[in-house]
Amino acid sequence: MALIYILGLLFGPIAISMIFAAIFGFDSSVSNAVSIWYFIDPIMCFALQLFALCCHGKPDLEDFSIKIFSTIEPTTGFYCGIILAQTLVVGTINICIDSYIRNGYQRRGGREGAPPPLLEVRQDVIDHEEEVRANVQRL
Repeated sequence: MALIYILGLLFGPIAISMIFAAIFGFDSSVSNAVSIWYFIDPIMCFALQLFALCCHGKPDLEDFSIKIFSTIEPTTGFYCGIILAQTLVVGTINICIDSYIRNGYQRRGGREGAPPPLLEVRQDVIDHEEEVRANVQRL
């Protein structure tokens, strides 16, 4: 499942970018087509940065180098900043959604609404609780 997720985040943006480039008549340059995904998709950001590191300093591969929006050279510092920003944004969104779902049983305004969903307690558990309380009182 994780492999499908990672491949989807890697090849999905490439496919979407190429389709829109063909429909709207943008140039067919891969670097222009995937530039926006460098800032949005962490898997694509990692893949493009890895490709840039492999091409850096090799004269045979200079024709294949990728520049973001045809001007920005993806450096390691730039990559670290983008990944940090993506982590902060995704983490904040995750915490907000989790907090919203976790407190979904409460009404707006902080007033207590319906109680949170709980499982019913069986009679043998109630009997055991009473037995424990009775034994504690004897001690």
